[in-house]
Amino acid sequence: MKKLIACIVILVITVTMITPAFAQAQIRVLVEGEQIQFAGQGPAIIQGRTLVPVRGVFEHMGFAVQWDGGAQQATLVNDNYTVVLTIGSSAFTNNGVRYTLDVPAQIINGSTMLPLRAVLESVGYDLGWNGATSTVSITEIPTIEIGDRRFRVTLTALDLSNMDLTDDDIIPLQYMTNLTRLDLSGNQIRELTALAGLRSLTHIFLTNNMIRDFSPVEHVANLNRGTQRMSSITLPNRRLTDAERQEWIADYIDFGGATAVELEVIRLINIERANYGLSQVQMDNSLMLAARFFAQQAHDLRGIWTYPVGVYPAGRSHNFGPYASNPSARHGASANVAEAFGANLRWNGGNWFSSGTMSASSLVSGWMNSPGHRNYILSPEHRFIGVGQFPGGVSYLFLTDQASR
Repeated sequence: MKKLIACIVILVITVTMITPAFAQAQIRVLVEGEQIQFAGQGPAIIQGRTLVPVRGVFEHMGFAVQWDGGAQQATLVNDNYTVVLTIGSSAFTNNGVRYTLDVPAQIINGSTMLPLRAVLESVGYDLGWNGATSTVSITEIPTIEIGDRRFRVTLTALDLSNMDLTDDDIIPLQYMTNLTRLDLSGNQIRELTALAGLRSLTHIFLTNNMIRDFSPVEHVANLNRGTQRMSSITLPNRRLTDAERQEWIADYIDFGGATAVELEVIRLINIERANYGLSQVQMDNSLMLAARFFAQQAHDLRGIWTYPVGVYPAGRSHNFGPYASNPSARHGASANVAEAFGANLRWNGGNWFSSGTMSASSLVSGWMNSPGHRNYILSPEHRFIGVGQFPGGVSYLFLTDQASR
């Protein structure tokens, strides 16, 4: 009987000693395919969650692990992240941002243990679990750099507004194929080709850039084009020097020159003239420059200038500035400005404008329904045309019978 009891005691002790080792052996942890060998306490399942030793995992991943016994805190540090874990707490911080754990961090056999998923995901890693082989797999989530910030390619929403991004900066976005919502407002973007493959996008915001061709993102259900800038230069409240004028012309060319709307206005005006048996007017590059310049100054300098007494009848308001009718305007009357760009408006020429940014058909229809505008458009003497439109400003139309110099 004594021998039987002794055997039972030995068996119990043996099973007790073997069970933890067996449990540890059943749970493997792989970091980028390499298995971690734990010196002491290995992974354990607590409350249905797999807890893994902090030091063994994170030191293998290149983190420095610091322990504060007084505060009962473990701090994990690498070049990009500082993670603080507190024993008994179901919360932790990463770079000061608070996150929640499934079960609190705890000490088992002298080792700080925690559920890995939340901490790993906060530092850019993914966790996989294979129940058949009891294997935890840890892999780094790829990131891309945009501007001076890094983002995980798995993100579904991204706000990159007002970051002064250029076309080159947004090329890495082509790898973020999970994106459904993207805000690129307020940047320096002109080309959207890099976004053509983002077929999961449902919302994109592009206002206040310099985009002319939206076709790469036409598949996006909620495409917010907004107002696009057409110049990188803000006109001063004074006349330009010759050097500044040349810089503005170079900027006009760099932005693509005449827009589709401006060219369509010319086509529609020629249709109207043909309907009345009149000759076609030809686009004049200098007139195009002058018209765009007038439209931009209406945008950039609106509200700065005032009219001299008597320029307009008492009580009449005018929202667009004194550009067409007031020779004392800072940049000069239309004929003077046109001349500065090489065009000739001094004889039998003039200009007409409309408020806001409108479609070509709306502009021409509005002008043709106004007697003064219609007579100007249908003047038989006119041979050359210039059209300028600037977002948020006005649209200008110049017609003359004389070619530019």
